[in-house]
Amino acid sequence: MAVASDTQLLVAIPDPKLLSATVEPVAVPMERAAWLAAVPTAPADNSDPHGWYQRTLSGDADTRGVNVLSLAVSSLSPRERAETHTFTRHTLEPMDTHLQPFALPADRYTWAQPTWSVTVKADQRVVTHAGILYRVIQVGDIRVPVGGITSVITHSDWRGRGYARAALAKATAFVAVWLWTPFALAICRRKDTDFYEMLGWRVAEAPIWCEQPGGRVRLEGEVAVFLPCQGDAEWPSGTIDLGGPPW
Repeated sequence: MAVASDTQLLVAIPDPKLLSATVEPVAVPMERAAWLAAVPTAPADNSDPHGWYQRTLSGDADTRGVNVLSLAVSSLSPRERAETHTFTRHTLEPMDTHLQPFALPADRYTWAQPTWSVTVKADQRVVTHAGILYRVIQVGDIRVPVGGITSVITHSDWRGRGYARAALAKATAFVAVWLWTPFALAICRRKDTDFYEMLGWRVAEAPIWCEQPGGRVRLEGEVAVFLPCQGDAEWPSGTIDLGGPPW
């Protein structure tokens, strides 16, 4: 699907000097967990034209007809910040044309806010949004660094143009290259998994636990979908503990 040439894809990127301060992993309470084996990082692996790293760079650059602008989060305008904060699946009715609150089972939970945003802008406003955050989760007995992807939504007036696909491609490239995590992970409703699976994501059929103000709870009505971002990273089996609020 083509993307209009006058549409901007905006990737909000923090100052690299602040990266260590903004991507601190949330502690996972479980102990005696092993870390997921790291993918190769040798120069030869990264320069391999058929390897995951070069494929990711190519995919990141292949967003035809879109002007890509990289900014520190602090450089977003007040209006852009307000639009991205309200443009979430918890405040945007999927089949409506207006931003408005509505009731979902998800509203029972406290959700983590993204650290970075990828937005598509048209007519001087945000029409598509995908949020990104960094987290170390636990799957079974394995600790897994992930790039959390949240709130992948296109305003109903602008659907069918490939904007969500373009934003998600940019977000997953960011996860692989900037956050250097083996997986992108999204939490969504079961009925929304078709969109992700069409793009190569997989459903992790496992219970999801998270932290809430009242303690540790199991997420109801939500599933996890993941995408390997580095090489042949293999998703572990077992219960998923998000080690913090869901996203």
